[in-house]
Amino acid sequence: MIHKIMRIALLTAVGLLAGCGGSAGDSSLWDKIYQLQNENNQLQARADKLESENQQLLEQENALGLLDRQIRLSALDRLDRIEIGKHTRLTDENGDGRLDTLTVQVIPIDQAEDAVKAPGGMEVSLWQLNPHAEEHLLGQWTVTPQQARTLWGRSLLGRYYRLKFDLPTAAQNHPDDLTVKVTFTDYLTGKTLQSQKTLGPR
Repeated sequence: MIHKIMRIALLTAVGLLAGCGGSAGDSSLWDKIYQLQNENNQLQARADKLESENQQLLEQENALGLLDRQIRLSALDRLDRIEIGKHTRLTDENGDGRLDTLTVQVIPIDQAEDAVKAPGGMEVSLWQLNPHAEEHLLGQWTVTPQQARTLWGRSLLGRYYRLKFDLPTAAQNHPDDLTVKVTFTDYLTGKTLQSQKTLGPR
């Protein structure tokens, strides 16, 4: 419909130009024709692109429709477990001689034993498991999937989520024999995986 209107406008402009018989308005009419032709070409290119994209989507939909959903899921590398990296530790980030930060490395491992950037959310908690401690749960933090996406890193040591949290005062005062627990919820399958690691005496 748009192309039909543009063609009518072009023909009208040409007719007006022919009727003017070389008047002073010829130049502006030719400019208008040139502008309309450019707009028509752009609309045609856009329509061709949309048609191509629609065709591609239809082909993808038809291909997926031929595959059983369970077969598609089974073909994916599933998340098998998570590990807390060996460089999970308490650190002195501001250099004042006091431990002030908890750094946690979370490594999602798939069925092929590869570290993968699995999409998901995490719950991290820090515990003092000494039976004589006044407090056992010293800190608890939530990492959303949106936050986790920006915390993935890689180095010579491997690939992992690198999380950092401000160390609670109770942990600063009693930094020995702390335990970190991580619960990871895989957003692809809904599976919940857990791991924990003792930080050891400092």
